[in-house]
Amino acid sequence: MKVNDEEITVLDRDYFSKLQYIWTFGPNGKQYAELAPKAEHKHTNDGAVSCDGKKHHVSGWVGTFGVAGDAKSEDGESLNNISIVVRGKLAQEDILDEFGDAGIYASYLIGEIDADFLDTDGEDDIATSSRQRMIEDDARYAALKDYIGTRLDEIRADWTDYRTAAGETKARENPNIDQWFQQLSKDSKSTAKGLFGKINQLKVDDKDKKTLFMHAVIAVETMQYKGRLDELDSISMENVGALQAIFNDFDDVEATLYHQITSERIKVIQVLQKKVSSNAKEKLIQQYLFDHLWLLDPMWERATETPVMEQTVDKEFKKIDVKLTPEEKKGRLDIKYKNTAGAHVIVELKRPDVKLKTLHLVQQIEKYRTALQKCLGSAQKEQETIEIVCILGHYPTDYQDRASQDTLRAYNARIVLYNSLLDQAYKSYRSYLDKNKHTGRLTSLLQSISNNDKPTKKTIKKK
Repeated sequence: MKVNDEEITVLDRDYFSKLQYIWTFGPNGKQYAELAPKAEHKHTNDGAVSCDGKKHHVSGWVGTFGVAGDAKSEDGESLNNISIVVRGKLAQEDILDEFGDAGIYASYLIGEIDADFLDTDGEDDIATSSRQRMIEDDARYAALKDYIGTRLDEIRADWTDYRTAAGETKARENPNIDQWFQQLSKDSKSTAKGLFGKINQLKVDDKDKKTLFMHAVIAVETMQYKGRLDELDSISMENVGALQAIFNDFDDVEATLYHQITSERIKVIQVLQKKVSSNAKEKLIQQYLFDHLWLLDPMWERATETPVMEQTVDKEFKKIDVKLTPEEKKGRLDIKYKNTAGAHVIVELKRPDVKLKTLHLVQQIEKYRTALQKCLGSAQKEQETIEIVCILGHYPTDYQDRASQDTLRAYNARIVLYNSLLDQAYKSYRSYLDKNKHTGRLTSLLQSISNNDKPTKKTIKKK
């Protein structure tokens, strides 16, 4: 076939230039390898297939893309398949789905196998009536499948080794990571290599990959400091300097982790601000607050001394028959939190643009409070405190009335406005970051990695 007098060849299939590794089969394997000039590793196999005591040969290739996204054509069609061709015609579009391989490497695969021995004069036709597949219980097809399965096992092992080794190279392209890596101990280097290699196998873009490499740095540093706990047993109390050095290392890791958490919380607040300004649906905001209770109170977070317990009343007391009325069962408890003092918090949310009177709000929270009191009574926890937080976009229209405020206090309820909630949280965490610009060695290292700064002696300090 020609277009404008130019013959169309296999090179017009744009995927060969995107192959990172290639495995070829049969005596013509070299010509396939030459089609992939950018391939970093190339393997050959003689393509010998045994079937019923006879030896046959296949030819062709299997390759893996460097980026999983390349496994799609320009029009979005998947290229992630291994085709079987017989006598120059497509016999089976994809034999890869026969193996059900869920390994990450499988999503990078593409290939084409020529197996002319499947169509030999004097033998039964191996194609199904639809001509789209082959008869699976035919001995020839079974032999081909076994051969390809064995090759795929080898390809998986090779690909994993290559990507693991390339992970270290990819990570160390950042000069700050490279300088950090060089000062690691032998064991820590091995750990870092393993983490970099696993990250390099994931289907993520370079931006996300860099973020994961930064987390790998934190992980290795944390493991190093945990290992230093063993040193405490061998240090005498007279050697206060050595103790101080170890404790400073622990402080460095802790400060770094909290700095990372605080930075992410700033982003969470900014996202929630957009949801509120766009008047997102109540359920959406409700779920966001449920996942980030620290927005309501800095004490309600996983970093407290006692783990946070977040449950709905239905889940916590599902085995208790509290004989709720149908109306009480309909009343939903959006968020319930149990803190170390035994207090239970009900959070009632309204969409930011909802305007209501105090009486309407009290009618709702009274229903929730009564239902929870029944549950606590059945669990013999009736003495525990119940607090109610109402998240609103505006104060009730009659909130200036002293009686309205007293009514809410009687239910141990308080109102928090969305804007105040977010402003206070943002200012609190922003203030922390501003005061801690000049942080420890590890945080400085992570910032340098993120910004692609040139490494300095101050960034990396040899232990």
